[in-house]
Amino acid sequence: MTEENIASLFAKSFSNCTRRDLYRSEGAQIYRNLVHNDNAEISEVKQAGASLDSDAVVGELAAGEGRLLLSLSPNLVKTYVAVDSSPVLLSALVERASRMGLESGRVLSLQKDILTWEPTPEYFDLLIFGAGTARLFNESQRQAIFSSVRRALKKEGLFYISTSESLAGVDRLITLGQATLMGRESVVFSMISQLWMIPLGKLASLLRRSESLIRLPVSTAQPS
Repeated sequence: MTEENIASLFAKSFSNCTRRDLYRSEGAQIYRNLVHNDNAEISEVKQAGASLDSDAVVGELAAGEGRLLLSLSPNLVKTYVAVDSSPVLLSALVERASRMGLESGRVLSLQKDILTWEPTPEYFDLLIFGAGTARLFNESQRQAIFSSVRRALKKEGLFYISTSESLAGVDRLITLGQATLMGRESVVFSMISQLWMIPLGKLASLLRRSESLIRLPVSTAQPS
């Protein structure tokens, strides 16, 4: 059977199905069930937050129900900020935080499009953009997102970003981030189950020497 025949069979099978938005209404419940026991990137996010002070403000872009954001210990985070366009998933996030025993005043849910979100300047100690979400946006959209990140982070703030793209694609992604973040912040970059916290000023040369980047020990890749 050819690929065309397989594609045709799938098309016919699903032609009468009703489309559902995965992040709204019934679709959101399906999404919640899918990620309920997903531990991907949890350890990396916790490592990124290990150096936070107890009064830290941490946010997550495209937060969903807060799987990554709420994995950080309340002992390290004063305020959790979730930014997402789905009211259903944000409601689930608030419920999740309540079950964890977090006071409502410590969890802020913002129903915003991350492409047009206007953050409070220099507000966040750590911003999370995980689960490979960056790959869903083109370069101009990434530029808009990273520009907002630059404004939102404190001077010593960290930006956690993960991607499933090839190293070549990552090079372009981070270079764009470097241009818009202007080298002030550090990027916390997760790939191939490793965590790198690298000052932006060093990223370009490291990415050009991909062998060095891949072999870079986690213990020596600390933000300056």
